[in-house]
Amino acid sequence: MPANGVTTARGAARLSAMLACGGELEGVRLLSAATLKEATTGWASGVDRMMGTICTIGGGFVIGDSGTKPVRPAGGFGHSGSGGSTAFADPAHRFSFALVKNRMTVPSLDARLASEIRAALGIASD
Repeated sequence: MPANGVTTARGAARLSAMLACGGELEGVRLLSAATLKEATTGWASGVDRMMGTICTIGGGFVIGDSGTKPVRPAGGFGHSGSGGSTAFADPAHRFSFALVKNRMTVPSLDARLASEIRAALGIASD
């Protein structure tokens, strides 16, 4: 499951980059187009009982972002952890982002940092 595991920010960003590029990165394909489509198509929407926000869940990824502090753009997908770490892919802009923390903290920095990086790269935020 993409939402469970231990990784570095670089590893999470590379996985997200591969997803943002259609399932292939630098000649390595981890997911077929059909599997990627299934994993990023919404299966259910409602209140996430752990995070307390309304979201749409696909095959292991949160689709878009309807939380109070948007991180993922519309059309993007990824996952934010309860300790404040987050990773997402934005296929429309071939952009990925990952932030991991070494302490359990409330999410606060991820939305601001992602927004500032997108602005510096000239990628419009939704």
